Amino acid sequence: MIRSAPCPADRSPSDAGFALIELLVALAIASSLVALALPKVNELRSAASLERAVVSLSSLLKADRNAALADGRTIYTAIDLGSGVVRSGARDEIVRLPRGTRLILQRSEEAASATNSGFLFFGDGRSSGGRLQLSDGRRRHAISVNWATAAIVTSARTVSVSEELE
Repeated sequence: MIRSAPCPADRSPSDAGFALIELLVALAIASSLVALALPKVNELRSAASLERAVVSLSSLLKADRNAALADGRTIYTAIDLGSGVVRSGARDEIVRLPRGTRLILQRSEEAASATNSGFLFFGDGRSSGGRLQLSDGRRRHAISVNWATAAIVTSARTVSVSEELE
């Protein structure tokens, strides 16, 4: 025999607990909130991935510059624009860019004729110079390499909707 707990005088047995419809409404609201939040989480993950790639590339370029200065020799940092892979000339290090990242290398004509695709760091502290742009469509980062001093500077900005359409 099943016994049930007595209900207070002002409540009927059917009012005890949640009704199935109330539970379904609560689940629908919760799932709607999750569906609204997921795109933002993916966007944040993409931004973090691009930022991590910029930091890794900047570190690789600085390491190659420092090795050229320390050894007094020319070091070539190779950039494969098609596959998004950057190879260090001084160390056995490779940086792979996140999938969907656009990579643009801008250099002077003189520097472009000296190397296929990448940067040269010379033992006297100079470099071939140029600018490497990374973009995921919403954010654009640039890594600039000064030809005279081989200084490496990064910058970032969010791309506006009008720029995205161009």
